[in-house]
Amino acid sequence: MENQNLPNERALGVYWFVESDSLGFKVSLPKQPATRRGILSITSSVYDPLGIAAPFVLKAKILLQSLCRRDIGWDEEIQGEDLRIWNQWLSEVKDLDQLRIRRCYKPSGFGQVVSCQLHIFADASDVGYGVAAYLRLCDESGRISCSLVTGKARVAPLKKMTIPRMELTAATIAVRLGKVLTQELDCDIHGTYYWTDSMTVLRYLANESCRFQTFVANRIAIIRDASCLQQWKYVNTKFNPADCATRGQSVKRFLQCSMWFEGPGFLSQPETEWPQQDADLTKLPDNDAEVKKTVLMAAETPISPVDRLLEHYSDWTRLKRAVAWILVVMKRLQDRVAASERLKQEPAQQELEQQEPNALHRSQKLESEQSRVKQTLSSGDRESLNHTRLTTENLEAAERVLVYHVQQKHWKDEIKLLNEKERENHPR
Repeated sequence: MENQNLPNERALGVYWFVESDSLGFKVSLPKQPATRRGILSITSSVYDPLGIAAPFVLKAKILLQSLCRRDIGWDEEIQGEDLRIWNQWLSEVKDLDQLRIRRCYKPSGFGQVVSCQLHIFADASDVGYGVAAYLRLCDESGRISCSLVTGKARVAPLKKMTIPRMELTAATIAVRLGKVLTQELDCDIHGTYYWTDSMTVLRYLANESCRFQTFVANRIAIIRDASCLQQWKYVNTKFNPADCATRGQSVKRFLQCSMWFEGPGFLSQPETEWPQQDADLTKLPDNDAEVKKTVLMAAETPISPVDRLLEHYSDWTRLKRAVAWILVVMKRLQDRVAASERLKQEPAQQELEQQEPNALHRSQKLESEQSRVKQTLSSGDRESLNHTRLTTENLEAAERVLVYHVQQKHWKDEIKLLNEKERENHPR
């Protein structure tokens, strides 16, 4: 079979080298001025759908963002340190021709695959964040092969963000990438694992009692919806391949980074040799700015007067008599209020004088009636309750109050249901 290359996409294309069954680059960049527009044109022409060269391309994106942040004109020639960085990047692009990665995830001579795992690493810095996904295969003889599936590198937002927020954003990209790869890879994934070197992210995911700021809360919800806490693991920064995609790397250093193409060394070991995290993830620092302050409000639940009586009396008869006396006093107070209302409803003395010829006689009669009612009320106040005897009706009324209160307190839902059934059976 003759060697064939995949179609070029603009100036930079991904090639399939059939003889070695590997993927790589052949670089041919157009001549562009050293301006913001020219840098954007060349950077956008990089066709790297798998993110194989993501750490190197990120360097140009970081430079472009720096020019945007300083509001450099689109056609303004860059100078000084910016020009040096750009020329260095252009001089290194041709070295991408040396890049080769195995096209097939399963190497030649590899046995029957018995385990297929997806491992996605996430990391972030103050200038960028990235993820790297690897397919870990294990055959029946215990041989292990680990290959880069895809990588992503993005510059940090123009608006300054804290490192924990950047790390959490990278973790969000990781779970979204994991969902896509699980659907698109033509193989059965037996397990998906997410790795981060941020203990803060792991604590955020493990904590379910704190209320977080909106930015953090939204991303935690996305991560929890697409993964479970058991899938997340801690990895030291020096063993995190996604670290390569957070600051940008030169081609020379990038090509020498075997961890980017094959994953960290521990993935080639049994799972018992993987990094372990024994720290308590449920505790967050007291001064964490992403945790909303907890406002404690003490609300006193009002106690019913009947409940107070139930707690005070241990004898049923005494309790019933106490409630009966309260009902008697309430009745007398209600009578007083009713009598006062009747007085207010009598016509005013001036109106009577205008309405009837014998106004003076009517006025005297009204004053006499008001005096009689007031004397009645006063005498009622002076009357000693000791001279009053509770009747059977009083005790029965008290008993009904107590029974009704207990029923409403302990069987409120049942009573409500019975009332609803009653209305259904006998609609008005």
